[in-house]
Amino acid sequence: TAIGRAWLRADGREAHALECVAAARALLGNGTPTLALFQVEAQALFRTEQAERAAEVAAAASDTELPADPDELDRWLNLRCVWAQAIHKVGNVETAIEILETVPEHAGKGRAAKALLSGTLGRLLWHAGRVRDAAAAMARAGAAGSGLSALDRARMLNNGGLAHFLSGQRLQALELWEDALLLFERLEAPLEQIRVSTNLC
Repeated sequence: TAIGRAWLRADGREAHALECVAAARALLGNGTPTLALFQVEAQALFRTEQAERAAEVAAAASDTELPADPDELDRWLNLRCVWAQAIHKVGNVETAIEILETVPEHAGKGRAAKALLSGTLGRLLWHAGRVRDAAAAMARAGAAGSGLSALDRARMLNNGGLAHFLSGQRLQALELWEDALLLFERLEAPLEQIRVSTNLC
């Protein structure tokens, strides 16, 4: 299907993905696009520096009730991230933060999509100067059971540790860095181990 082709070509071939999205929309006629189609379109628009249009598409898809289906919920959460990042891109970080902070806490708990949303929120909070809040968001993203891979968890914890350190919370920073180092050691990632060890010195 056109939607399937869009998914396959979205990474690195955004213009082609948008062509596939247009074809899928034509086939749908007056029908409502799926979240999968909205997701491909919003991501492709954002990657091609069309932030305002990406925000419009992502908002139309995710400014709705939470889907009950787990896979659809993952797409919904991803669209919220694209929406927030696009809004930040056009210069409104506070609105971008609000888009993510209004997602219910229980939505997607334990799924990677929710952890990535928390990590995105952390980055936006950092840009807004709310470094302590950023540290908390990144710590949530990197926590055990968040749904992320061990490598992504370790990176989130390392960044969260730095945010804690910069906001004067040195004990919390050390805790996150120690957890990150342990994960990097288990993953046998020597370069990452060196970076975290430098933070701990």
